[in-house]
Amino acid sequence: MDRDSIPALEWGTTLLGSGGGGPASLAASWLAHSVTEHGPVRLLQAQDLPPRASVLPIGIVGSTQALAEKLPSGAEFRAAADEIGTVVGPPAAVMPMEIAGVNGVAMFAAAASLGFDVVDADLTGRALPRLDQLSIAAAGRSLTPMAFSGAGGLRGLIDGVGAVGLERLVRTMLAGAGGWLAVAFNPIPAGKLQETTIVGSAGHALALGHQWMGRGAGAAGDVLAEGRVEHVMRQDPQTSRRHGAVTVVDDRDGAVLRVEMENEYLLAVRDGVVVAGTPDPLILADRRTGRPVQCDQVRKGMDVACVRLPGFDFWWRSEHVELVGPRAFGLDHEPVRFDAGTV
Repeated sequence: MDRDSIPALEWGTTLLGSGGGGPASLAASWLAHSVTEHGPVRLLQAQDLPPRASVLPIGIVGSTQALAEKLPSGAEFRAAADEIGTVVGPPAAVMPMEIAGVNGVAMFAAAASLGFDVVDADLTGRALPRLDQLSIAAAGRSLTPMAFSGAGGLRGLIDGVGAVGLERLVRTMLAGAGGWLAVAFNPIPAGKLQETTIVGSAGHALALGHQWMGRGAGAAGDVLAEGRVEHVMRQDPQTSRRHGAVTVVDDRDGAVLRVEMENEYLLAVRDGVVVAGTPDPLILADRRTGRPVQCDQVRKGMDVACVRLPGFDFWWRSEHVELVGPRAFGLDHEPVRFDAGTV
């Protein structure tokens, strides 16, 4: 990963954010600085390492708004890696917990400052909001021990907690930690990456970014609608309404597309028929600039294209899809898979 690759990585990880994941642009600036200071980061394939070599998943959990207000110094990742290293030993390489949004770019900056190579894999393949939705949890492997570190020297280790309990515990801790934490999860032997992670996701993000930048939305996925945003409904934290929705009228044939959203775009319904949804990423992109529009940025009157990108095969396996399909987000629909395939 060198400076020339950063724009494509920023675009690719933003697209895989599916409307969430936070602004990758901030992390891209951090990565450019880190690469200049420490040199390029090597991207390894799983088979480049001995099967027993330890790969450390690292990332950031919490509010991306809080992260933008209080950027990491880089020391937080060193502290988390050192903390877990006291229990399981030093890793041979690191990998991003999430190849989407802020996490997809920031982890390369952290790797540069830590002096580690990055393995081409992650734990989500797109933006997902909960720790119990990480691929290692889906594969039945423990997320703990998990080390954490925050601004101001906060650091610690959690062990012996299941994935759902860990999600609840970490969300409780975030309020007292300033909104975000750097985390390092239970390392994975390189020989187990194929069955427990989304292998090839970093390379896919780079290729997707190049493709979108060079040839636009239609070349990267299925265009579900192109037109004006007619209505935006937000989730209301004061009520039980978890979801928001965006309505777009398609310029091509007048069809009405409704996109359900939470922290990410989740489900697309065209003239009353579900046509796409999680685990495949959905994108709303500004038709003038091609830039993806985040869920918290979409507004009435925007001129957008709605695109469905192929998701990773890992999540479409029968034993995994319920963890990240529409019902995992409270939407009573079966997952909708298309012949256009998966990654």
